[in-house]
This record gives sequence, C-alpha cells and structure tokens, in this order.
Amino acid sequence: MSAPAAGLDAQQRAVDTLTPKSTPKSTPKSTPRSTLPASPGSTSRSTSPTVADLWRAARGPLAAAAALLIVATLVALVNSRRTAGALDPTATDPSGARALAQLLRDRGVVVDRIETVEGGTANAGADVTIFVPLPDRLPPAAYGSLATSPGDLVVVNPDIGVLSVLAPAARPDGSAPEGARQPACALPVAVTAGVADVGGSTYQPKPGVTGAVGCYAAGGAGSLLAMPRSTGGTVTVLGSPTALTNASLDRLGNAALALGLLGAKARVLWLVPPAGAAVAAGSHDRTVTELLPAWVRPALLQLLIGVGLIALWRARRLGPVVAESLPVVVRAAEAVEGRARLYRVAGARDRAAEALRSGARSRLIDSLGLPPDASPAAVTEAVTGRVRRPSAAVDDLLYGPPPHDDAALVRLADALDALDEEVRRQ
Repeated sequence: MSAPAAGLDAQQRAVDTLTPKSTPKSTPKSTPRSTLPASPGSTSRSTSPTVADLWRAARGPLAAAAALLIVATLVALVNSRRTAGALDPTATDPSGARALAQLLRDRGVVVDRIETVEGGTANAGADVTIFVPLPDRLPPAAYGSLATSPGDLVVVNPDIGVLSVLAPAARPDGSAPEGARQPACALPVAVTAGVADVGGSTYQPKPGVTGAVGCYAAGGAGSLLAMPRSTGGTVTVLGSPTALTNASLDRLGNAALALGLLGAKARVLWLVPPAGAAVAAGSHDRTVTELLPAWVRPALLQLLIGVGLIALWRARRLGPVVAESLPVVVRAAEAVEGRARLYRVAGARDRAAEALRSGARSRLIDSLGLPPDASPAAVTEAVTGRVRRPSAAVDDLLYGPPPHDDAALVRLADALDALDEEVRRQ
C-alpha cells in the first residue's frame, strides 16, 4: 500500500473511532414520514434570510446607487453653476456678461440691472434700450409692458410666443450652427462689426412687412433681425447669446456687435429675472421631456442599464426543484471516507492522530476496567502492567506528539491496533 493511500486509510480509521459501533435499526417502510423521530442533538434552523444576509445582498446595489446619486448631484451642481450667471451683467463666469456691461459703462452708457418689468420700465423714455437676454424666464404678464414701452428693444433667442407679443412682424425660421459669419446686410451695426459669432435660431419678417433687415443669414433666414416698432425705436432679435458672453466678447467683431446693439442709447435696462421666475407665455405648451436638460436622458439610460446589470449579478439563480424521498440514508462508510478526505486535504494529521489515540484509549479503558475519567498516568500504568512494555513507550504511543508525515500516521495507527490486540489477548 502506498503512503498516500495508507494515510487516507489511517484517517478513515480515525474518523471511524468517532462512529458508534452498533448497527442502526432500519426504519420500517410503513412508518409515516411525519412520525420519524428527530436525530438526537439535531436543531431546527430557519432557511429564511436574516438581517445580515439581506444586508450582504443589498450593500452592493446600495453602494452603486449611492455612487450614481452622488455623480448625478455633482453633474447637476456643475451644470447649475454653469448657467447661474447666464448673460447676467454682474456674472464673471464664461456665460455671464459683466465684460459687456463694463464696456458699456466705459462708453458713458448707464447700465441698470432690473429683475421685474414693472419696476424698471415705468419711467423709461425714448433714450432707453431694454435688453431681454432670457425671455423664457419672464412671466406672461410682463410682455404686455415690454411691447408698449418706448425706446429700443433687444431680445435674445425668443420663441414664437415671445415674438407674437414683442415682434409680431417676425416669425421663426429654423436654426443655424453657431460660428463666424459675415453680416451680408446693410444694417450699420452689423456692417461695423463685420464677422461675428452668431447662429442659433433664425428669423424672417412676415410677408408684406417693410423696414425689416436680416443679417448673418443662413439658408435665407437671418440670425439677427431688426425692424421698427409701432411705439418708436427698433426691436432686434438675436438668435444666439454667444457673441455677448464673457467667453466670446473678445473674438472677431463680437464686441463691436454687442456695443452697437446695446450702446446706441444713453441708458440700458438689463432685465434679468430671478432664477425661480415663471416661464414665458409661449413656453407653457412644452412637454416635461422638452424642458429637461440634454444630459438627463443619457444619464437615465445609463442608470437603467447599471441597475439591470446589478440585478442580474446579485439575483438568486434557483435551479429546478429536485424530488427527493425522505429520510435520506447515508452509509457510514461514505461519511467516514468523506471526513478522512477532508482531513487529508487539510493536512490535519494532528487531529487524525488524536482521533486514533482517543479511540484507542477508550477501548483500552473498557478492556482494563478503568473509570472513564482515568488520568493518563493511571491508563499508562495499567497498560504497562498488562503488556509488560516500557512505561515511556506506552505513554508516547497513547499521549505523544502528532506525527510529522503520512507515513508516521500510518505507523501510529498500526501500533495502536497492535497494542489494543495485545491487551485483549492478555
């Protein structure tokens, strides 16, 4: 017999010492399953998940959801900061317009920042330019006051609802990519500015309207449209705010165009509604999806895909139901062999040796008539007196150190068997 096989056999014998010798009585086939006695020492255990199990299963998805929430919050904060000072004469961020307001003041133009139409235009005269950079944030009632106010009016990117009140002679006509464009018109302001960064929404005068001038055309429609007002002065609509912002004011002819539009009068009423103001009259028919920022849809799609992948990863994969007759009878040899293999895989020669010695001591105590709690010295003395071996050899065999390899474990098992047989023969 090879050493590994012999070691496995010795480990099986070690486990066998812990197995009762008596043959269990078979359960009659007629015994109802419900009346089978429970095995001694067995305890019932709930198969329902505990709080710890639920936490271990949920902490991964919760951590991923928290990370996504943090990222979404940071993105929202970054985007809100980017647009918080859009075309505000006091904002220094790239989308603000403090540089333009300062240039106007340097030229002697009075720049007044107002938040409501009623409070700023009540005493406005013909020498005032009213600048409306964010028309979609004005309440519907404000457009009536703007339409009847004297002076010039400059509106950035108005929609059809705003145009119908402030510039009824104009109509929207699509959009054009933003970029450097030639004025291609005879409007003095545009001719002086030359090439500028314009684009965005495009506009055309309605049929039969006279005195309207469109500039920076794309596809026949102008990104800038100026026309006379019925109250005197002019109304100018600009399709994009790019040329007026801090980030682009020093490019091309953007500064000249901005100064020409807003610096023609002695005073500018810069209308910047508060962030929570109502939307314009022409914007009330927009759907919720149209009002959402462009990044929301891709973010929601990524979130949905991530949650689906996490659900597939963490979901329980239950196999088919297995029909099994109870009670299940497992042969003792299979249990012994299984435990012996576990001992061998774990390299637990110390535990296997102790199991062999414990079984041998228990049999020797029974054979010699000693009490179950007999001390090691008493057991050694009794065995020595029966087999006439040296006391030190018997003590080393029954209580010695664990073997250092499988071969030593096999020799220990053989020696214990030989000692047991010798004691029984005497």
